[in-house]
Amino acid sequence: MIVSFGNKVRAETFDDFLDYAETYCQAGEKQAGGVLAGVVFEDTIRRMCREQNIPDRGQDLDQLIIALGRRSLITGQQSKQARVAAHVRNKATHALWDEYELDGAAATIELTRTFLREHPRRLSRQRS
Repeated sequence: MIVSFGNKVRAETFDDFLDYAETYCQAGEKQAGGVLAGVVFEDTIRRMCREQNIPDRGQDLDQLIIALGRRSLITGQQSKQARVAAHVRNKATHALWDEYELDGAAATIELTRTFLREHPRRLSRQRS
């Protein structure tokens, strides 16, 4: 019961992060929007992998995206979009603001929401 409550709080917190990221993007603040979107995107990808027993520790996002695609957990189109989202995450996290666009941060938010919609039970049942 405690784990279930913890997962619910975590899910709500990350949903809040996505809402904040979207608000920042709508205000033209790609730095904050990109960082928040990237964090939630990476967490979502890693949780999807863990649910499928795909080792994620020490693996970069590109390798995890490939692994999810190989298992048909994401489509080919989603794999391409996920690589762009991983690029945004990497550039935002390393403060390379000129190397991604605001539209990329917004697309990262939308893709993350899609993954959360498509895999809700899997992602909400996992332990932190």
